[in-house]
Amino acid sequence: MDECAEAAVQVLDAAGLRKSVVLLGTSWGGFVAPRIALRAPDRVRSMVLFNTSAERPTAFNRANAMLLTTLFAIGALDGVVNHLITSALLGPQTRRSQPQIEACLAMQLRTWDRRAVINTVRSVLVGRDGVLDALPGVSVPALIVSGEQDTILPSVLSWRIAEKMPNARHVEVPGAAHLVPLEVPNAANSLILDFIRE
Repeated sequence: MDECAEAAVQVLDAAGLRKSVVLLGTSWGGFVAPRIALRAPDRVRSMVLFNTSAERPTAFNRANAMLLTTLFAIGALDGVVNHLITSALLGPQTRRSQPQIEACLAMQLRTWDRRAVINTVRSVLVGRDGVLDALPGVSVPALIVSGEQDTILPSVLSWRIAEKMPNARHVEVPGAAHLVPLEVPNAANSLILDFIRE
């Protein structure tokens, strides 16, 4: 995660962005954004984080991720694994009312290099360290958003981020799971725009 934060700062440099920016991050991006603020506080004006955590995964979550990535490597189980992944990422309401999102996610999963996906998931969901105790040092305004139905990174994890940061608030979005901006884009966009205006 620290390497991701450093890479993000390098992207800002390469883009010639010397002023502070608003960071938006979902899940993995939400793991990285506070690390950017801790590493380069002068580069961050504020943050909007969706469906994320600042804590090390629990032993149970690490074991689940290891099992899922082991199954992901077995082509004969693609149908089962697709269902497991999309069911975890998307809330029941999204899967019922917008089945095309689930179908698109399942299709995209199979276009990615399996070994790269496995390595990435294990890095993010198994090997990730926590920064929760460092968050009182992140004083920029922050909006922390969770999905009411998120079982991957439940709302309590977002709430604890907002509790630790001195200038943050938490919003839980009903009817959404782990991909709030994809599941309810109008609500997500409104939250972002209202936060930036404030």
